[in-house]
Amino acid sequence: MLSPRKTIRFTPGRNSGSAPRNDTARKILDFLSKESSASETDIAKRLKVPLSTIHYNLQALMKANLVEAEEFHYSQKGKEILHYSLANKLIIIAPKKMSSESSLFRVLCISP
Repeated sequence: MLSPRKTIRFTPGRNSGSAPRNDTARKILDFLSKESSASETDIAKRLKVPLSTIHYNLQALMKANLVEAEEFHYSQKGKEILHYSLANKLIIIAPKKMSSESSLFRVLCISP
């Protein structure tokens, strides 16, 4: 059975933050869509992006409720290593202006 999904409207600059406007954040979302979960280090190595940049963007994505950190493991030094995954959300990227004649508008039944 499918779990219920929550649809959020993404408006950069408001509570959702501006993470998705950032190329690195989009790369992280794309990476996590292909992996079940990954640590900051795994993401940084695979995307060839500095760890501090990955950390910053993951925090913004978590604040926007697009990414979750529910699992963890302990490193050899005993540090807790979080594993990040996509939140169970439906994200729709659409143009700013959409006419009522648009096929996307009719499918989504959203108000302009």
